[in-house]
Amino acid sequence: MGKAGGTGKPGSKPARSAGKAGRRDTRRTLSLQDRGFKWRVQLRKPETYTAAGLGCLFVLGVTMVIWWVSGQALVAESQIARETAVARAPFKVPDIDATKRGQDQARERADRIYVAYSEYFERLRSNLKGLPAAVAGKATVEELTANLVTTYAMTQDALTALQQYVDETGKITPAWNDLVDRFIDQTMYAHPLIESDRYQVDRLAPAPIQLRLEGRPSRTIFGSQLIDVAGESIERTLAPLVEEFEPSLRPRVIARLQSDLQPTFWYDEPSTLKAQEEAAAGVAQVYSDYETGHVIYRRGDRLTANQVALAQQEYAQYTANAPRVDILVSRFGSFGVTLLTTILFAGYLGRFHPVTLRKPIRILIMILLMIGLLALTSVAAASTPRALLLYAFFPTLMLAVVSTVAYGQRFALVIGLLYAIFVCYALRLPVGYYALFVGGIGTNVYLLREIRDRDRLVMAGAATAVVAALGSMIMCFAYLPAVEGLFRTALIDGLSGAASALLVGVFTLGILSTVERVFNVTTGLTLVELRDPKQYLLRELQQRAPGTYNHSLQVANLAEAGAAAIGANSLLTYVGALYHDIGKMNKPAYFIENQEGGPNRHSKLSPAMSLLIIVGHVKDGIEMAREHGLPKPLRHFIEAHHGTTLVEYFYHVAKEKAASGETNDQVEEIEYRYPGPKPRTREAAVLMLSDTLESATRAMGEPTPSRIEQLVRSLAEKRLIDGQFDDCDLTLRELRIVEDSLIKSLCAVHHARVSYPSDQQQPATNSAAAGPSESDGAKSNRTAAQNGSADETGRARSDRQSEGDEKRLSAG
Repeated sequence: MGKAGGTGKPGSKPARSAGKAGRRDTRRTLSLQDRGFKWRVQLRKPETYTAAGLGCLFVLGVTMVIWWVSGQALVAESQIARETAVARAPFKVPDIDATKRGQDQARERADRIYVAYSEYFERLRSNLKGLPAAVAGKATVEELTANLVTTYAMTQDALTALQQYVDETGKITPAWNDLVDRFIDQTMYAHPLIESDRYQVDRLAPAPIQLRLEGRPSRTIFGSQLIDVAGESIERTLAPLVEEFEPSLRPRVIARLQSDLQPTFWYDEPSTLKAQEEAAAGVAQVYSDYETGHVIYRRGDRLTANQVALAQQEYAQYTANAPRVDILVSRFGSFGVTLLTTILFAGYLGRFHPVTLRKPIRILIMILLMIGLLALTSVAAASTPRALLLYAFFPTLMLAVVSTVAYGQRFALVIGLLYAIFVCYALRLPVGYYALFVGGIGTNVYLLREIRDRDRLVMAGAATAVVAALGSMIMCFAYLPAVEGLFRTALIDGLSGAASALLVGVFTLGILSTVERVFNVTTGLTLVELRDPKQYLLRELQQRAPGTYNHSLQVANLAEAGAAAIGANSLLTYVGALYHDIGKMNKPAYFIENQEGGPNRHSKLSPAMSLLIIVGHVKDGIEMAREHGLPKPLRHFIEAHHGTTLVEYFYHVAKEKAASGETNDQVEEIEYRYPGPKPRTREAAVLMLSDTLESATRAMGEPTPSRIEQLVRSLAEKRLIDGQFDDCDLTLRELRIVEDSLIKSLCAVHHARVSYPSDQQQPATNSAAAGPSESDGAKSNRTAAQNGSADETGRARSDRQSEGDEKRLSAG
């Protein structure tokens, strides 16, 4: 009975154990069912499919870049080889040296081209052909002209011989003309007279010489047939050329040549070079065959141009001719690495940044940025492998900086590490370089938590440069053998890493405004400029609505402290608070802080009309913000600082008038609420509380610390129950921290003071107990008319401290 009924000591422990096990199984079952339900709900959401599509785009883009760069050698001349490279398959490559030797030989064998001085040949032909006619009828040499005798060194025997070539009619016989033509066209044309410098070059050259005469076919001779026009024994050299003439005439022809001695051909260098290049181009490419396993270079080799060319050819031919199975396996591996890494990143994004998944445009921009940077890095590294580290480091750090500005440090760190994985994999860098990238990214992201001035970028760049320089040098010592030139290589790599980090800082300054526009974010640098009181909107607010301006300053101080307490962006909160009420500039007199003790204009208006004016300051503020180009994050503070709260004061006035019969309108609560939206960020939620509490505490008659604490707790609970924080990620714990911060700040503002005695001695009293000029209720009503938030309910609670019997939710 005891065991069955669960009574008695013997049966109590088993019964309790069975109960615990059953509850544990039930919780496990419910947990699994709940998880399955959540997954089914998540799969039905459109953003899930959008994110999946973008993920596929990212995987495909990165994989294609990796596939392309896998066919590049990524080695440079004079680089120290990090590892030994061997041929993965048989291949042949052009033998550059052998081909060059063949081309040089072809150039040497190409014809040297000389062109005849046509005018000289024609003048010589005319003079020689007219010689018999010039001496015809002359019996002695003395009868000849002095020029003729000097030019030809004429003798009586020569005169007699020449006259034989003149017939009875005084005409020159064809035999003389034929003799002269043969002498010029065959003998002189075949033995060109050239300048001494060219004679020394071409005399012993093996290449033939091509002689060109206008209107005649070219002739080919050799260097031995050339004649030096400035030779010492020119007369003896010319003697064989005139052997066809009669013995008495031979000296006369030589004398004529010597009297007008000059080169008969000139060297045509452009034509010769063209002929040489044509001959070189006709040389067939020489190839060298390499078998599988051939060592292209060994670890520690300082690569030569031939080794670099050999490695590039091996990569290119292996990619083009390797077995299809090998290529498919390699590409599948690249795809698998990219896919798994992307899935891990997507899981992190969905777990810790779910809001980002609801912004596909920003995700698409980031995806395109990463693919584009990886592609540029790969192309640059393939074209100039010597600067590979610079090309790898610069875009990695640049992406981390852009991500920090656009998404924050946590997201930037993860996306930077993700990109570094792909860079190391694509460029085939050892795992140690990934650690180097991690150090550089971490340093840069950590120092760029908030960019409030340009010095921050400079400091981040300098610190990252130190990390990059030291890390790059360490990687050289870790992965390169101790060979000659190692320290020089390490120094160059260190300078490349430092230069890339410094360039990122400079480049970021130039593109910071573009990043803000593209990703719709606001950096601290812009916020610092916007918080300047000389900004146009703030200056106008100060002049047209000074009460609202001072209210905004107080709210800004409260909100900044609250945001800082929970780790939110305190600078953004401060600037957003400065601008949150700029819409009141259009009708400043309808808000009590600007009435300067005058009559309340709402007393002459119906509740509905007052409602339009009060609610309208939000719409007017948004229009002003757009007109003056305020960033979108700041515009959210303007539109959400009241959320969808109820304008309670005018709502209750309208209900009272309807109940008393003054109006026949039916009053609906929804009509007296702000249009929203609700705060979507923690910073906007902090501003909502700060704005409400600054107005409420100002209306309190005796703002003692206990009453301030009760008011803060009450109004925070009221906003929580009203659902104003449903759209932001403010937790209950953070809400409690904000409450504590606001209590501390408000108590510091409304601290007690000792009254100075007047001429008539009065007891020292608390300034708050001196008695207000009007009742606390009147103050509350006027403040409600000012803000439209009707926080008089909370203020009334603070006045009824003895009636604190309501149950409040714990904000901790």
